[in-house]
Amino acid sequence: MVYNVAMIKCICECGVEYITYPSRIIAGRGKYCSRRCSDKYTLIKKGQRLSARTEFVKGQMPHNYKGYKFTQARPQSGIYKQIYKPEHPFATKSGHVREHRLVMEEQLGRYLRSDEVIAHINMDTLDNRPENLRVMLKVDHDKMNTKLNVHRRWQKGV
Repeated sequence: MVYNVAMIKCICECGVEYITYPSRIIAGRGKYCSRRCSDKYTLIKKGQRLSARTEFVKGQMPHNYKGYKFTQARPQSGIYKQIYKPEHPFATKSGHVREHRLVMEEQLGRYLRSDEVIAHINMDTLDNRPENLRVMLKVDHDKMNTKLNVHRRWQKGV
């Protein structure tokens, strides 16, 4: 058998001789002859619990979570800030509600109806000041966006 000169012979912990590249050994890989030997001799097994103190608990938020996230409904559409409010009746499965809806609901003192939407007056979807928001019926909002040529798939002869 002819081997490439860049490869070296090694002996696995199970006693089997195998061939690997020196760069794999230097990088900390290629220590075992097979995946089965690697699983057999490594300390952490698949599904093994390390410590209850370091585990992520269901419902727990990541350490770097700020209480909000940004989402984009469609390509070339606005980016919206979503606040974590799992107790809100219209929250998503992940427990988030768009910030502009929360701001307007606080101004109105009630939840928005299903036929109401919030329009940003200056078209900046991240500017959620109360004076920049207005409540509209969904039908009127769709008509307004058709005239502005924002949602082309909704356009009909006007």
